[in-house]
Amino acid sequence: MTPDPDSTTPGAGVGAGSASAHEPGEGSTSGEQSRSESGQEAPPARSSPRDSSSSDSGEGFDLSMDLVGRCLPEYEIVRVVGAGSMGVVFEAVHRPLQRRVALKVLPPGLAVRERMIHRFLREAEVVARIHHENIVPIYDVGSRSGLHYLAMRLVPGVSLDRVVSVAPLAPAEVAKIGSQVARALACAHSQGIVHRDVKPANLLREPDGRVALTDFGLARAEGNGTMTESGAAVGTPNYMSPEQVIGTRESVDGRSDIYSLGATLFELLAGRPPFREATTTATLRAILEKSLPRLRRLRPDAPQELEVILEKAMRKDPAARYANAAAMADDLDRYLRGEPILARPEPWIHRTGRYVKARKGVFIAGGVAVVLAWGAWAALQRAWHVDRIAALDRAKVEIESMDPADSATVDRVLATLAPAFDDPDTRTRACIQRSELAKRTRREQHLRLAMNDTNELLTADPRNIEALVLRSEIAYRLGDMSVSRQCAYDALRIDGEDPRTLTQAARLCIRAGEDLSAEGHGDDAVREWTTADDFLKKAIANATTEETSCEAHLERATTLHALKRDGEAQAEFETAKKLGRQNRLKADVFARYSKFKQETDPEKSERAGAAESEIAKALDPFLANVADAFTPQKDKTQSLWKGLGESFRGILGTSRPASQPTNPAF
Repeated sequence: MTPDPDSTTPGAGVGAGSASAHEPGEGSTSGEQSRSESGQEAPPARSSPRDSSSSDSGEGFDLSMDLVGRCLPEYEIVRVVGAGSMGVVFEAVHRPLQRRVALKVLPPGLAVRERMIHRFLREAEVVARIHHENIVPIYDVGSRSGLHYLAMRLVPGVSLDRVVSVAPLAPAEVAKIGSQVARALACAHSQGIVHRDVKPANLLREPDGRVALTDFGLARAEGNGTMTESGAAVGTPNYMSPEQVIGTRESVDGRSDIYSLGATLFELLAGRPPFREATTTATLRAILEKSLPRLRRLRPDAPQELEVILEKAMRKDPAARYANAAAMADDLDRYLRGEPILARPEPWIHRTGRYVKARKGVFIAGGVAVVLAWGAWAALQRAWHVDRIAALDRAKVEIESMDPADSATVDRVLATLAPAFDDPDTRTRACIQRSELAKRTRREQHLRLAMNDTNELLTADPRNIEALVLRSEIAYRLGDMSVSRQCAYDALRIDGEDPRTLTQAARLCIRAGEDLSAEGHGDDAVREWTTADDFLKKAIANATTEETSCEAHLERATTLHALKRDGEAQAEFETAKKLGRQNRLKADVFARYSKFKQETDPEKSERAGAAESEIAKALDPFLANVADAFTPQKDKTQSLWKGLGESFRGILGTSRPASQPTNPAF
């Protein structure tokens, strides 16, 4: 695609209105104004060969100040400001209002072309719909004696293309300019107007720092056709968006102006346009295919925030840019206030995709090989992962049903869990299961190992409630009450409704109450037990599993017994017994209930104890005889029936002879 021949180009000077106003001595927008800057009147504007050849009459035109003054008597012509492909701009005074204006006149050679007249008058129509302090307003429009003219505000300023030709601007100044222009574009877009030619030459900087956006000659209303119905690219090549280069009218909307503004700000910072090639065709191809140059390579002192803002504004895909000009202005204002910007750098995968696309022939074979290798590796990893998940499931079942005194089973479970620690996806679950194993065995070495596991879990995620509760329970069993209490309270702060957290907090309160009671502080002990009761009632209400509910009921029975509310404690024990029949808490429930009965009815407990002792004595010979019956597998069966005998004794509440070790589970 090539640019529309009627569109403005860099250095062309006054386009459809870019030189709308300049005070004497402030500079101008084209080389034709150099004499006026020195205090001399610029020569009369004459048509260029292209202008004269393109007119229907084939004749040149002479727009002298006298001619314009005679045709437009209500304006006093002061001087020629500049001339371009779309007209001549004079500084004039509107006699009825005595107001200094910039008077833009369409030369007769162009006026005879209906298309040019339409474009000239369209600028007036478009600007009249927009009211913003950073957009040059139009005061009057008309045609007289064959001359079409526009009268607009006289801007005492200089165009930014002349400013940046001397030296790049400071980052803060560029951000202020960008914010003003973005706000002006947002106003235009809200009226359905797309500028389509944002560039430094169309931005005038006034002495007070305000920037005015000019030249709406190429603007169009969104959803309408353009003046270039052939599909030719419209705009200035160095600042055109990819959708402008392609020339699809439907895809050019306000986001195209955001791209052009980004390219303009890039040039103000770097001193050169983002894409600058030897020919126009090469420039347009670079806009479509090449990645945006890194601003900080061209301007090392440029802030990273500005680089990110411009990179987002100039992305190839309009959907990846700022949604609207106001959003870009907001980000620039955040940068100026020293606040974090919302824009984020383009994902590396997008940049890599463009790089590969440009060299796709080289990457096809290698890419296929990499994909196949990656697929095989992923399948292997998946198989290992599935095996580890299955091993964790087996370990969980064994932990729940194991005899804590069986060292062989404990070692087998630890060996099953070991491979899961090498997989990041299963490491957390392995840590939790090893902690559960430590709770069952109550061996100090396992508890210490579990403390390290929970430390690792909490380092990765300090808000991991399950890890906090486990750490609190393990520290409780190790006797470290301060760590246990801190972890429980941290878990409560994160989620005060979690039943396991509430139950563990209650245990700590029960333990604190027991210590206070032993020291003679009865009132303080009652307060701790009352707090524990509140926690446990809430835990029971929130429990979602039988095991969690059983644990809460069991702890509440202990709490109520401590508060001397034995009737309620009896009811809680009964509930816990029903819930504990099918889970690992069964032995603990009956052990605590037996202790409770001994304390609440000593005489009955003594009689029951004597009877239970007799039963236990009778069971011992029976179990011994059964074990001897299996001589070929004597060692195995003796261990089996010995464990069964221990379970009977635990249920009956009797103790072993002093020569036998105590079972930690009871």
